[in-house]
Order: sequence, then structure tokens, then C-alpha cells
Amino acid sequence: MKPDTTMIEGPEAFTRFREAAKKLLSTPKSVAPNPFGKRKKKKPTRKGLALYLSALLALSFFLS
Repeated sequence: MKPDTTMIEGPEAFTRFREAAKKLLSTPKSVAPNPFGKRKKKKPTRKGLALYLSALLALSFFLS
């Protein structure tokens, strides 16, 4: 079921907005995660590591 899409204007709209703003501003920071926080580094996958090692082996074989 879709919410009612009629627009509310005037003093009632202002009071609804103030109540919503108060609820939003009263939430503690610990509840909302920071989307710009530090991200964890990913470990190299076995496929990437194997490719790196094979290239290193080929390079060492080529240089010797």
C-alpha cells in the first residue's frame, strides 16, 4: 500500500517538519554509521597472489 501523497501546507506542515527534525537531530552518533569512515584493506586473493608469484618467477628466470 502506497503512502498518502497529498501535500500538507501551513502550520501543520511546519509542526510535522519540526517534530521530524527533532527526532533526526536527537539520534546519537553511535546509531548511525559513518559512511566516510576508514575502510578495511582487502587481503590479496590466491589468484592474484599466484599470478604475482608466477610473474616474479618468470622475471627471475628471464634475468638469470
